[in-house]
Amino acid sequence: ANIDTTVVSQWLSQIPPKKQAGSETKRLKAAYDQSAARLEIDLRALTMWNGTAEQLEAARVPLAASVSEMANRFTIQKADETQLAKEGVKLRSDLERWESQLRSLETQGVIPTEDQLNAARELRDLGWTAVKDQWLNGLVGGAAEMSFLSSFEEPLPEAFEGALEAADSLADRLRLEAERVEQKRTALDEQSKVKRLMAEHAETTQLAASQRGKLEGEWTALWADAGIQPRTPGEMLDWLEKRGKLIEQMRDLRRTASEISDAEREETQWRQGLASVLGVSPAAELAELVLKARQRVEESVRVRDSRATLTTSKK
Repeated sequence: ANIDTTVVSQWLSQIPPKKQAGSETKRLKAAYDQSAARLEIDLRALTMWNGTAEQLEAARVPLAASVSEMANRFTIQKADETQLAKEGVKLRSDLERWESQLRSLETQGVIPTEDQLNAARELRDLGWTAVKDQWLNGLVGGAAEMSFLSSFEEPLPEAFEGALEAADSLADRLRLEAERVEQKRTALDEQSKVKRLMAEHAETTQLAASQRGKLEGEWTALWADAGIQPRTPGEMLDWLEKRGKLIEQMRDLRRTASEISDAEREETQWRQGLASVLGVSPAAELAELVLKARQRVEESVRVRDSRATLTTSKK
C-alpha cells in the first residue's frame, strides 16, 4: 500500500527515543507495584493504627509542636514528682531520727516536761484552794474539792500532800536533768515540725497527683479526634514522624500513578497514530509499530534512492 512516509516520520519524531521501546509504562508500573508493597508493609508496621493510608492522611492528629509542648509539661511534672519523692524520703528519715532520739532518752528514764510540771502545779494549787475552803471557810465538798479529789482516792489532806510532793519532785527532776530535758524538748519540737512539714508535703503530693491526672486528661483529649489512645509524648513524636514518611510515600505513589496515566495516554496516542498511517491494528505493541514505521521509512528511502540512481543512469 502507498503510505505517506512523511507523516510516518512526523509520528516517529514525536516519540522520544527512550520511550519508543514501549517500556516506560512497564517501568513505571513496576516501580508503582514495588512502592505500593513497601507502603503496605510500613503501614502495617505502624503501631496504634489499623486503617488505610488515605485514612491516616485524613486523621486529625495534633501538630508536632503541640506534642512537643505536652512533652515539656510532662517533663516538668516528672521533675516535680521526683523532687517531692526525695523530700518525702528525707522527711520520713528526719522523723525516724527524732523519734529514735526520744526513745533513747526515754530508756534512760522518763523525762518530765514543762507541761507536766505546769499540770502538777495547777493540780497542787487546786488542792490548796480546796484546803483553804475547808479549813478557813468551813466549806466541805465545794467545787474545788470535788474537782481536786477526782484525781485521787485519798482524803483531802493526804491527797494535797501527794500533789505537793509530786509537783516538787517534778521541779527537782527538771533541775537535775536539765540537759536531758532540753534534749527532749528540742526533739519534741523538731518532731512536731517534721510532722507539720509532712502534712504539708502530703497536700503538695496530692495536688501534684491531681495535676498529673489533669495533664494526662489533656494528653488523651489531644488525640481523641484521631481515635488514638496515645502513649508517651516521646513515642508519639516518633509516631508522627513515621506517619509523615508514610504520607509522603503515599503521595509519591500518587505521582507515579499520575505518571503511569500520562504515559499510557501518550502510548495510546502514538499507537493509534502510527497504526492509522501504517494501516494496521492499534492493538499492537508500541515497539512493534515503531519498528514497522522505521522499516517503511527506510524502504521508502531506498526506493527513492534507487529511482534517483536510475534517473541519473538514463541521463
